[in-house]
Amino acid sequence: MCRKRVGLIPAAGYTSRIAPIPCSKEIYPIGFHCLKTVETPRPKVISSYLMESFGQTGADHNYIIIRDGKWNIPEYFGQHKSLGLNDKTY
Repeated sequence: MCRKRVGLIPAAGYTSRIAPIPCSKEIYPIGFHCLKTVETPRPKVISSYLMESFGQTGADHNYIIIRDGKWNIPEYFGQHKSLGLNDKTY
């Protein structure tokens, strides 16, 4: 029997326990990464670290569970194809 591995990020909550931030906490930048297509380092968001970890453990699919109003998460990942993510990742 072949089992698929799935990475899951629960992101449907509200940012009520931290100071107001301009975006969903899952796409808040906390570091930098270098892309092959750009010379200068680019901001790296929190959920990118999780996605990388999922890839290192052999996850076949990654899912981010969102609620209405958190459309900036799929918008962010859709605009950043250089992260190597499939359109079906959200």
